[in-house]
Amino acid sequence: MKKDIEKYVREIENIIDVEHESFPLFENPRGKSILYLLRVFEDMCRLQAPIVLLSDSPESMDILIHNHLDKVDMAINWAYDCCKNDDFEIDYEIDGEFYVSAGDTLKHAGFYRSLCDSYILWSRGRNDVEVDKTNNIVKFNLLEDDNLIDAIALTYREQAKISEVPLDDIMENSEIYQNNIHKLIESISFDEKISYSEADEILGIFERISLIQIDKMFTLPEDWDFIGFTLKEFKEFWNILLTKCLLHQSACLYSGKNNLAVESVVLIYTYEDLCQLFLSRTDLSRDKIESIIDILIYDHSIRNIDAIWQPFFNLKDDIYAIAPNMIINNSAERNLITLINKIDQPSYSRISNQKEDVIINSIKNKLSDEFESLNLSFKTELPGELPDIDMACFDSITNTLFIGEIKWLIPTDSIPEVCARDEDLSKGISQIHAILEYLEDNLDDGSKRIFGNNFNKKIHNIYGCVISKNNLGSSALDDSIRIITEQSLIELFNEFDGNLEIITEKIESLAFLPEWNKDFKILEIDMEYAGFKFIFPAIRIKTDTDFVVKDNEVGRNDPCPCGAINPKTKRRMKYKRCCGN
Repeated sequence: MKKDIEKYVREIENIIDVEHESFPLFENPRGKSILYLLRVFEDMCRLQAPIVLLSDSPESMDILIHNHLDKVDMAINWAYDCCKNDDFEIDYEIDGEFYVSAGDTLKHAGFYRSLCDSYILWSRGRNDVEVDKTNNIVKFNLLEDDNLIDAIALTYREQAKISEVPLDDIMENSEIYQNNIHKLIESISFDEKISYSEADEILGIFERISLIQIDKMFTLPEDWDFIGFTLKEFKEFWNILLTKCLLHQSACLYSGKNNLAVESVVLIYTYEDLCQLFLSRTDLSRDKIESIIDILIYDHSIRNIDAIWQPFFNLKDDIYAIAPNMIINNSAERNLITLINKIDQPSYSRISNQKEDVIINSIKNKLSDEFESLNLSFKTELPGELPDIDMACFDSITNTLFIGEIKWLIPTDSIPEVCARDEDLSKGISQIHAILEYLEDNLDDGSKRIFGNNFNKKIHNIYGCVISKNNLGSSALDDSIRIITEQSLIELFNEFDGNLEIITEKIESLAFLPEWNKDFKILEIDMEYAGFKFIFPAIRIKTDTDFVVKDNEVGRNDPCPCGAINPKTKRRMKYKRCCGN
């Protein structure tokens, strides 16, 4: 019976994998299809954002943009697979039928992306599946309670590639912004497409936003060197690009046109014009600028490439398109490192040995001299083939020794990435096991190696875990060794004043993890695609500002309108225990 179900589900997978090939949009030139996909993507971001902002929930905005990015990424991938690279004329009068076709394609791309995630989790044993052949229904379910760790890991990936616009600064300096926005509005004109002033005083307000965003987004050493440029040079480049996109988006929004100048919202450049944008506003050499531009041009030949990693799209010949929201909402440092890992392993390997040092320095800065009872040590060499001890901490009050193996991993953005990180984290778990076994038999030697020959304090408890920069791993990992993020670890040190007995108890009990139905929800989503109905769990970050429109007839014991399910019973949550709590 199980094999019959698996065969049936795989047959359906083959059907949905080719469904997009019949979409009308892809009967057109590739460049035109991509241009309209980007225009509709911009409208989705621009027109839905005000509704989300009314909820006063930045997390909801992140999820909205993340979902739209997933849709346009999948749709552009389809366009490269299905469309011919024929010539076309760039139009500045929107073709309504073409626009609707692009919108339908993005909607279906979102459906398909969600189905891919469910299929991947099922294939890797993280979901189970049930089918109703009579009604063409396929339902994916979470497995047991321990798979909540998978759900929690996925909440982290929801925000991985998104960068928040600094709305607080805009509100605090609203008068300055409004005055310069007024000057921008006065300068707007149309000659087929939009034009506007880029005077220093107008550019300045958008560069201010850009620099705040970049300061929050870029945290790695500026001297890291990639393919012909450093991270510092990339930041300088990105500041000009982000400033331009913020300015252009605002000009379209304030253009006074009923359609918010959607025909002009996507930036169009020749390669030379794009170079001149940066040559005129930075001190970067042409070689540096071209190196960065070239790495950001979308290359469909790269396996599993993501549009937000390479957000410059060649429409035809020497014409390139940039969607402002792909830049404005781009976590550029994270996405650059991910891209380098994909296309230039030598460059990535050069910095790989420095990655753990970044976390070590961060932990040093946050913990050193903060707690009098703690002795800290980093990068201790052990004899033979044993791994180094990345971090050691001794609490003289509770006589507890804490050992941490540090893993700096690229933040995950997709289900395959979440699963792929397990290999690196599994290595860290094995290293902790080896270190703990050594210390169990050689505690005196080990403690002196860690803290020096003068260390003579009694150690009553030893605890080890993996400290990860961005990932928690999945339920497939050995759970005898815990994995905690750097941020959660620092929060525990601060909350419990460096008391390692309490801190290690909290780590062991997983008290640091986000809580189901408090920090995140598991919703039950259903959708129809390619003639089938699919039902599957979806992870959503939950905040205090979550709200639902409640029908007057919804009672406290009725299913909650938000759609949340209880992972233990796999049934819909009652309103009184969910949004009505």
